[in-house]
Amino acid sequence: MLDELYKAVHEAVGGDNKEQFFCMIFPGTILAPEIYKFDYKNQAPKSPSVMANESKLVNKLFDACFITGADNGRSLPQMYQSALDMLTPKLNAKIAETKNHLRELLMPPPTPTTLETVLPPDIPYSRCFIACMTPIST
Repeated sequence: MLDELYKAVHEAVGGDNKEQFFCMIFPGTILAPEIYKFDYKNQAPKSPSVMANESKLVNKLFDACFITGADNGRSLPQMYQSALDMLTPKLNAKIAETKNHLRELLMPPPTPTTLETVLPPDIPYSRCFIACMTPIST
């Protein structure tokens, strides 16, 4: 009987993509129309509560099967967060301190150059053209 129901719903819903299949929940989820209702005929925007309820409805994940009794307890945001946690390193304060110390050690503040002592203070560096030449040793 479930096979016949699945086949009838699948034919009504359609779909020719071989990479996807229809997953039916049996028994189905009962929806309360008042929590999803908005005036779509007059192109009114959805209220935040309607959008939140729709999000809760569609963010559930299911095991790959044709007929299931319920979702698998996981949601799309949870799986996304889990993937990010696995792919991005955790911040380690000790490592950050060590990196900053190395930066300070390897990149000391610039010292005044002879150019700064030759140019008058009222000429900005952006208006000067500076060519650097390295003497060729023989």
